[in-house]
Amino acid sequence: SRGSNLAATRVGADGLIEKGRENVLLQSNQFDTTWTELSQGTITSGQAGYDGTNDAWLLTAGAVFSRVQQSISQSDVKTFSVYAKSGTQGGIFLRLNGGSNPRCFFDLNNGQVGNPAGDNIDASIESVGNGWYRCSLIANNTADSAQIYIADDNNGFVSSGNIYIQDAQMEAGLAATEYIESGATTGTAGILEDTPRFNYSFGASCPSLLLEPSRTNLIQSSEYFGAWGITNGSVTANDLVSPEGLINGTKFQITGASVLSQTITSVAGTATTFSVFAKSGNHSIFRLGNVSSTQRAAWFDLSTGTKLNVNGGTSTIENYGNGWYRCTASFTSSVDGIYFIALSASGGSTTPPSSGSNINIYGAMVESNASFASSYIPNHSGGTITRAAETSLVTDIDSLFGSNNTFYSEFIYYTSNTSTFLEVNQNGGAANLLQISATSSNKINYTIFANGAFVASRSTNVLLTDGKMKVALKYDGTNYKVFLNGSLVDTYAQTSIPISLNRIYCGNARGSQQFGKGISQTLLFPSALSDADCITLTTI
Repeated sequence: SRGSNLAATRVGADGLIEKGRENVLLQSNQFDTTWTELSQGTITSGQAGYDGTNDAWLLTAGAVFSRVQQSISQSDVKTFSVYAKSGTQGGIFLRLNGGSNPRCFFDLNNGQVGNPAGDNIDASIESVGNGWYRCSLIANNTADSAQIYIADDNNGFVSSGNIYIQDAQMEAGLAATEYIESGATTGTAGILEDTPRFNYSFGASCPSLLLEPSRTNLIQSSEYFGAWGITNGSVTANDLVSPEGLINGTKFQITGASVLSQTITSVAGTATTFSVFAKSGNHSIFRLGNVSSTQRAAWFDLSTGTKLNVNGGTSTIENYGNGWYRCTASFTSSVDGIYFIALSASGGSTTPPSSGSNINIYGAMVESNASFASSYIPNHSGGTITRAAETSLVTDIDSLFGSNNTFYSEFIYYTSNTSTFLEVNQNGGAANLLQISATSSNKINYTIFANGAFVASRSTNVLLTDGKMKVALKYDGTNYKVFLNGSLVDTYAQTSIPISLNRIYCGNARGSQQFGKGISQTLLFPSALSDADCITLTTI
């Protein structure tokens, strides 16, 4: 389970970052419902569409500025798109009403973008065959309506004639993604609420289930770097294909001692992690840093995929394919201040390279109370965004529990944790057979219930330490035994048969704990393995 948000991502089987997506327009291809027709225009359904259906619409002008529009309330970075084809007229005009009214003409006869204006970020037109195009307007404004006008192919409005339209979409971000149909409610796709994240990081052919604690991305605009502060340089949005597989990567080019930065004022906790995806341009060495009372920074070489110098913390670099790396810098104390991306002439140096040097960037994050980076949380809101904590629950396993059982788990442990994150129990109640918890004792705890009654509560004398842990607990009808990393660490004589336990829980929803890199595997054997097998199973 995960909270009701679309802030989670995963790496899919194709190696690309997959997000939760939402088409916030209602009745996205039903232009005679929540859409309104103005200036005497008409809209007619049942037309041949770009996708081989008869789901397209004929939009006919009755006066200048004939259009269809839908009321919205969107203040984030957004992409407004619609499929269109020329009729007796050859153009379309898209507008997001509000602010300086980002808007653009599109030539449907020649497939060209014409005269974008207002506070738009970008505009694009893509041929999808048979005279159809997908026209997209990308903006960062507070919009109260999305508008589609009939136009000619010379950037002008008309009072007569028609065009074809189909499948409108508005979504957060810098690029139009695969169309999601909506009805009376918004349309959603991708990694949604309560969708398990089967993650294929680092070229894995078999996925792992990604379970993470709640984290917040404090960067106010994680992909649109035009909203950041910049000196002596420029950013070009939608300049190349990003780790998402869309043309929404950004080129960052300098003209001097350039810094691309955001000021974060609400960082709290004992550790802060700054991360960004980066790719070489005509230069490869850059740094991530923070300026508060002292400057902390980490340097990276994108040509070799290596981390270089680090000042005041730790750093990592991970290969995401196609020349992209995720670079992270974790600082050892809570540091409000300016978080920056800058180019360097060499590792450890703050001297900039020559004017015109550039790198490519995508997906920035600042996470507080975090000693390592979690999976990417996209944020287009202009504020912060939080991914809820996740848990995994296996239920209806009563038949597997009896007088002989062995339970096994392999995981990465952090002594800084504060709560239970793995247990076998009965309906989530007090009848826990096993708890692996990060209390102040840092021990494995297990509780014995038999015939519906409490028998004993036990803790191992061996302390858990940071790093990989392999734990097995078995019951053979005579004894409970606990094995940790290849050794028998506790034995308790008990002949009463345990009560029927019916679920295995693992996750991060029990407080603010961080479960590190997670559980590698969890196994339940409906038999008591031998001591030798338990030692072999748990040996690191």
